[in-house]
Amino acid sequence: MGFLKIFLHTNINFNCYEKKRSLLIFILSLCVLLPLKAQILLVEEFAAGTTFPDDYEGWSSIEEPTAKRHWGITASGGLYCDERAVEQPLDPIKKEYAVSPEFQLPPETYYGIRFVWSSNQLYLIDRGGYNFHIGVTEDNGITWDIIWSASEEEDVLKSGVLFPWTSWVSNTSTVSLKDYVGKKIKVAFIYELINPADGNMVNVERVRVIPHDPIEGPIVGGSASYEFGTCYIGVKQKSLQSLYLSNQGIGSLEITAIEGLEGTDFSTDLVPGGVSLTSQTSTDYYVYYTPTETGIASATMTIKTTGGDHTVALSGSKRNVPAGYVLESFEGNEFPPAGWEANGGWSLSNNARSGDKAVSVFFVNKAELVSPRLDLSASGTYTVTFDYAQTVSGDEAAENKFYLEQSNNGGITWGTTPIWNNSVVTDLAYGDAVTVNLTAGSDNVRLRWVYEIEGGLSMEDVSYSTVFLDNIIYPVPYGANQIPAASTVVFPANGATSQEVNELNLTWRGVVHADGYRVYLGKSDSSLELVATVDADAAPSYELNTLEYNTTYYWQVIPYNTHGDATGVSTWSFTTMEDQSITTFPYFQGFDGDEFPELGWKIINSEGVIRGWDRTEWSSYNGKYSANVMVSLEGGSSILQSPEVFLPENQDVQISFVWGNAVPANLNKTRSTIEK
Repeated sequence: MGFLKIFLHTNINFNCYEKKRSLLIFILSLCVLLPLKAQILLVEEFAAGTTFPDDYEGWSSIEEPTAKRHWGITASGGLYCDERAVEQPLDPIKKEYAVSPEFQLPPETYYGIRFVWSSNQLYLIDRGGYNFHIGVTEDNGITWDIIWSASEEEDVLKSGVLFPWTSWVSNTSTVSLKDYVGKKIKVAFIYELINPADGNMVNVERVRVIPHDPIEGPIVGGSASYEFGTCYIGVKQKSLQSLYLSNQGIGSLEITAIEGLEGTDFSTDLVPGGVSLTSQTSTDYYVYYTPTETGIASATMTIKTTGGDHTVALSGSKRNVPAGYVLESFEGNEFPPAGWEANGGWSLSNNARSGDKAVSVFFVNKAELVSPRLDLSASGTYTVTFDYAQTVSGDEAAENKFYLEQSNNGGITWGTTPIWNNSVVTDLAYGDAVTVNLTAGSDNVRLRWVYEIEGGLSMEDVSYSTVFLDNIIYPVPYGANQIPAASTVVFPANGATSQEVNELNLTWRGVVHADGYRVYLGKSDSSLELVATVDADAAPSYELNTLEYNTTYYWQVIPYNTHGDATGVSTWSFTTMEDQSITTFPYFQGFDGDEFPELGWKIINSEGVIRGWDRTEWSSYNGKYSANVMVSLEGGSSILQSPEVFLPENQDVQISFVWGNAVPANLNKTRSTIEK
């Protein structure tokens, strides 16, 4: 029974109307508060007391008289029942009941019993040595209904706990009492010993009988909001932490639609139909913010599912890149970007602060990322700002260095001390950007980010960090308001021979301040013709097809912008291969030539595949080498493509090859044949 004492005291002299109004408000408030308190029908922490059931009013027990161990109270508080083989003699097969006080369930409200529990999954589920149940009686213990068991997947999932549950982790279950609405009942925690040699403990605490709608299907839950902070206009920002979507009910939860993002600056990688969550499981996802000049900096994303709608509040703020500065976020189609230089291990990474890409480096003696030429000749203050993060390989502090240097003579010499040093030697997530002051006075400034580690060490000998770099904001590069500089060739190298006649990608280095590139091609350097115009936002390359065999071609790339065309451009050349088409039979290829792939053969790797087809000397079937392939990228592929084959019209032809799905040393000498 509860008691409420109320004391009102005031020195204010109310008039009659004010007194009546104050009294009415107090009575109404009291009428509201008391029913809310009465909604909880039973509360028992099992935190106070030392003996069960004597120290707990209204509770009782039903015990196996020949057993020695019954429900009791742990030294730190909490109800428990135990049976362990190390404690001899063993109790017999039995059921022990910890019975609650009797309570009346209201006629129009569903209730459930909520409790915190833990036990041993191995002995209860896997070995079946004992079980833990919830029982209900309407006749004061003469008969019992078992309404929940820790061994039953459906029961556990409906109570809000993942199955199989984890040993000795505290689980909070809520078991429905829907079938007993309007009735007077008692509830019991039942310890059932099935095989005494495999018995173990059950712990129970924080018991409540509360209003509860029973779980009958999937129920959606998840992250409620995400705030992006300040982002640059036009730059796609990925949430730094993943958000989650969960199924807090039973059955399968699927996404049917995502609403609320249309026409906003926000997006997500969640896809309707792309997620199916079983009970008590979740999936991670990311949200993105690409601020525009006119876009609203907030949105409510509604994820419609088979378990209801879930809303996520998204917000952010935006700003422009400062005047006189540019932003490099490595989202382009070329690395290093136009005007940049990279060596020693810098490469693209998907661990980005914004957008989809960043650059990263790890465990190399020395790696340098060098900026374009900068013009800091005018007086004033100049800065460079960047985001960086790092992960450390072991438990020790990272032993590598990561620092920033400035050169005022185009990189011929660098300052005697770095202008910034990374002082963090542990894991570091992206956070506040780093801003570094630059020295003015030169129009030939270069900046370089340097990763350095002592040489001669193996990964096992040293703790090192992987560094991620993104969102570099630096002064506009040298040459603004001028014609662009000339490009340099990447592929094929000038004078290269034996080049493909189809799918030959001419590639060159991008140029700062270019709006695009005009590509010229001809069979002599005096007869070049325009074959393509490539925009500066696209990859600096152009694919050639249907070239002639054994022919020398000349080509030229002219960068241009609104100020005109680049001058002093070079003309490069390459020669195509002789015809490698397969026209005579039998044809044999054992991959034992001087080069791999053999002339006319081609390796085609999907994006992101670093190592595809190669060859090895390990116990080949015949000859010195065999071709082998290993693709570790999920969804990646690598194709080894033959030269063009001209099949005879009136003759059957077959292809045979030796293959194995393990290292070449394990190849079985079994020949596969495909008819054509």
